[in-house]
Amino acid sequence: MSVSRPVNNGAAKPATRSRGGTSLLAHGENMLWLTGGALALCSVMIIGLLALVVYQGATTFWPRPLVEMKLMNDRVLLGEVTRDEAFQPTPEAIAAWPEQARLRYQSGGDTRRRLLRTGNFEITGAHFEWIDDVTVAAEATPEWAVVLERRAWGRFYGVPAEFQVDGRTVAATPEAAWREFDARHRDVLERCERR
Repeated sequence: MSVSRPVNNGAAKPATRSRGGTSLLAHGENMLWLTGGALALCSVMIIGLLALVVYQGATTFWPRPLVEMKLMNDRVLLGEVTRDEAFQPTPEAIAAWPEQARLRYQSGGDTRRRLLRTGNFEITGAHFEWIDDVTVAAEATPEWAVVLERRAWGRFYGVPAEFQVDGRTVAATPEAAWREFDARHRDVLERCERR
């Protein structure tokens, strides 16, 4: 069997496209790199935002040290320092300071203040209080200062003085009071849940 080949009678060959004359934009590689880079940048930003949220959220659950501040007007405050900032006191604020604080400020004293979370809202009527550093006479970290998370009224800050059961003093020192509290706390929570 014989195979016949088509004969070219001088007809024009079909046109072929030459690759050398097309631009890089025509292949779309620039857009591929641009979208890939944008995806990488967005991924880094999302991971960074999640890391920031986790860091800020974790500090909420990490306890801060309790600070006891004795002010020049003989007030004593106990709480957690939540913020620290430099500030420019107003003339009215300077006039309200004790004389010793005004002298400290005029001699180049610190113009910083701290936001102290004092809790005990049912007693003081405020959860936080700004304390100007020039008005602080003494500062300490009491050994037996505690923070109690209550079911109502928020946090309570204080030092255990004694532990009483049915009006009878069971422990009269902070250490003994804390031991009694620790020993009885679980039973009290269970009774509360049953109610």
